[in-house]
Amino acid sequence: MDFAILLKLWWQLQCHLITKAAFLPPVLISSMINCIWIMVAASVAFVATLFYISLQFTARILHNGALLFLNQIFLKLFGNTWINLHVRSRQLIYWPVILGGSGFRFQPTVAVAHRTALLRHSIWSAIAFDIFLGSIGGLILIIHCEATCNWVLCLVHDITDDILRSGCAWLMGVPAGFKLNTKLAETLGMFSLTIIQVWSTLWFFVKPLLKYGIKVLAVSGFFLGFTIQAALFVDILLLTTLHISTLHWLLALVYSHQIQALAALLRLFRGQKRNHLRARIDSYDYSVEQHVVGSLVFTPLLLLLPTTSVFYIFFTILNTAVSLVCIGFQFLISILHAFPYAEIVIWLIHPKRFPSGICFKQIWANSSSGTRFSGPKKVDVHSGTLLASVGTVEDSSAHLINAESPTGFQPFDSLSYVSQNVISVLGTNIASLGEVISPHLGKTFKGLSLSSGVSCAYKVFSGGRIPSSLNFGVAPLLPWMSISFKEFWWLTYEAVLSCLYISVEPFWVDF
Repeated sequence: MDFAILLKLWWQLQCHLITKAAFLPPVLISSMINCIWIMVAASVAFVATLFYISLQFTARILHNGALLFLNQIFLKLFGNTWINLHVRSRQLIYWPVILGGSGFRFQPTVAVAHRTALLRHSIWSAIAFDIFLGSIGGLILIIHCEATCNWVLCLVHDITDDILRSGCAWLMGVPAGFKLNTKLAETLGMFSLTIIQVWSTLWFFVKPLLKYGIKVLAVSGFFLGFTIQAALFVDILLLTTLHISTLHWLLALVYSHQIQALAALLRLFRGQKRNHLRARIDSYDYSVEQHVVGSLVFTPLLLLLPTTSVFYIFFTILNTAVSLVCIGFQFLISILHAFPYAEIVIWLIHPKRFPSGICFKQIWANSSSGTRFSGPKKVDVHSGTLLASVGTVEDSSAHLINAESPTGFQPFDSLSYVSQNVISVLGTNIASLGEVISPHLGKTFKGLSLSSGVSCAYKVFSGGRIPSSLNFGVAPLLPWMSISFKEFWWLTYEAVLSCLYISVEPFWVDF
């Protein structure tokens, strides 16, 4: 049975009790309650319509041809926020259709009604819990705004001076006792320090806006939820660490080209050549001049490889740390989208609504209680399952006790006739909490596989670009509605009233 039907019955009972206690005419109380709920539905529809107007207006502006370029820039800079805003906007626009869905009596089967009710409750419960978490996070940020600003400034200072600048100066010397090429190390170190100084200058001008950025991050949690808040934090983190990702990309470009050049020269010495058309290695006869040039190029590339590798490893570690933080927040966002809040609550209240197969339970009857069967029961004594019963039970007032199978089991494939009275009862297994959660959380890891991990490891060692996000599952996109404002208001109004089950007939008729 749907929650809305239970809510209706509970509310009718409360109204009936209020009528008896207040000594007022039932018609008057019914009219007052209906007027209150109608006013509530109209207010909710008005607020939802205002939000619908703002979303439709923003969507038309972003899809305008003149602002399409700005839309693409915003998509590149704030990609995670854009994806989660897209999901949340569709949920908030489509929620009247979900809320006003058909009840239990309009569904063809009980299973379809159960799935429909779970879908409806899962969407609004996910939105409610997300906004609740976002409100808590936003309240914490607003209360501790000054402390958060000071902590961010200290963190940026420590990363810039103690890690980046000190690390580059350390690499320009003799890092861990390795003898590097002095000229190349100085060139790469000065280039890295120049980019770090440019970023520090830009940060000096952006620093006064930090407090406003924290307030925007807090307000986004109040209205849009924790997932939007976390996605915005990930995008801001990627923007503030742009100098690290830039240096890593440039050094990875140099390192990868150096590795590819050394691999090509090794193939030259072995008399091989890569066939790009057929994606294979073919044999090839090189001339003496080609071997001489290859030997002259191979030696400096091989000797300069440790210097390039040291700088590449240093910035790869920093960029990987930033990527792991971003991936952790994206994983948390995917968990919040896919977690079955409504099903967990239903499982805690009424776990029998989640059956997990059938089972046979043995009940052995005490012969001294006066119960007897008119014939023996054919039982598989190894598994204890009742295979056949002969006769009927003559006394239904038997004293039944739960017990294990009798001692002295026979082999598995043997059947025997026993004198004890046995009843095999058909029961249902209840799904555990893990069985309820695992189908939903499995969608989060659907895009992850061992091949993706191997691909990331290969990119790290070959100088490829490390992804800052993985292919986690996101919430399913609901349809985008483009109806008039008046139609949306009526749709929301009727959905709220249908959810509350406001009826024209008086509520005391059922009692």
